[in-house]
Amino acid sequence: LRRRSRMGSRYSFGYFSTKKAGRRADKMVIDDFLSIDDRYDIDKKNLAINIFNNVLQSRVHNPEKMKWVIVGHRLADNDLIGHVIENKREKWEYLKLPAEFNSKKRCSTSIGWTDWRKDDGELLFPKLYNADRMMTIKETTTPDDYAALYDQEPVKEGGSKFKREWFGRWRFTDETCRFISLTNPFTQESETLP
Repeated sequence: LRRRSRMGSRYSFGYFSTKKAGRRADKMVIDDFLSIDDRYDIDKKNLAINIFNNVLQSRVHNPEKMKWVIVGHRLADNDLIGHVIENKREKWEYLKLPAEFNSKKRCSTSIGWTDWRKDDGELLFPKLYNADRMMTIKETTTPDDYAALYDQEPVKEGGSKFKREWFGRWRFTDETCRFISLTNPFTQESETLP
């Protein structure tokens, strides 16, 4: 999609489309580069990073004056935003606005902007997401999804689930001593099976 004005032209295309080649830019906005359905798909995440590194960055007029904006929820620790934070931190500004304020993680930028909220738990946009709605979201969303979508702090893959290193092998020497103990992480109820 192309739009023209006295200020110049604007081209819009899907992140994964093939219409990026042949065009150059002075400013680029990347919005919601990855679907939430693809957040665990390592191939799609790597493709998004590859497009950014090898296609979009070669489509600029002047790399020193280029302006970039990446907008989106954090979906995984190794998503495009995570990649930029980890590899290009000195040239990027990370504006993080969690749905619920955490004073220990207040966001400030180099241009003097600071998250205006003062009290822990204060909502980002209470007219749209009031306390009742946020409570419903918390009750119907997994902790991993909430951390990524609302706190903007995705959990490392496998980070809040079962980790391989938690499990080991045991050799039982007494046949009468075999049991399994299970604890539901959401209700904290335990059950021991013979």
